[in-house]
Amino acid sequence: MTNRADEFYERIKAVDHFKGHVYHATTCSRISEASYCLTQLTTVVTSNSPAELSPSTLRDLYVFAFVGTLRSSLDSLAHELLIFFNGTAPNSRNVDFGNLLDPKKIQLALPPALAKHVQTFQSSSSYVYLHALRNTMLHRNLTVMRVESSFPISIAVRGADGVVGTADWDSGNCEPAPLNLASPLAQPLPDPPMYLPDDPSVALGDETYELSRPILSTCRRLLNDTKDFLLTAFELAR
Repeated sequence: MTNRADEFYERIKAVDHFKGHVYHATTCSRISEASYCLTQLTTVVTSNSPAELSPSTLRDLYVFAFVGTLRSSLDSLAHELLIFFNGTAPNSRNVDFGNLLDPKKIQLALPPALAKHVQTFQSSSSYVYLHALRNTMLHRNLTVMRVESSFPISIAVRGADGVVGTADWDSGNCEPAPLNLASPLAQPLPDPPMYLPDDPSVALGDETYELSRPILSTCRRLLNDTKDFLLTAFELAR
């Protein structure tokens, strides 16, 4: 991803060349894959181009792939740190980013600055939300709210007697002349914004959207925050 990732790659290979290569390549690949999925998601959300799958199916496909790969990058980092700092885990299934600081599941001595960095990100709103998205989407599609825009319109009509008034105005006993509704304002509106639920982990039907989480900007924030966390973690892993 950057020099910080490359420098850590050289350090972890010196500890275990094969495992270090595999897990570091996985971490970096997952970020690249998430970036690609976000690009495709942006195209789907902002375009009306025909496709073999419906827009809603494509949207869910790319959100699912984005969330899964981004969350996976953190689990891959957990494996990297376990290798680099010679940690152990009684059960390999316990090697999960959420368990990284849990001594009952992973025995790992991280440098204080790195441990603090991990702890801070684990409690961050970005990680908590990403984790909830991943767990929910393993079992069902997300309920995404579409916000429609409305615009007040006032139409003036000209009656057969030449008098102009509002559309509900009665021009004597004469029938109004035909209206020409062609107008620059009648052009198709852009695709309305879509919002992710405030808390994806609530029961189906109990979702709220009060926090206004636009799908694209929310995904961009999750990607950027996760990438920044990983790069700093690589730098602190010494």
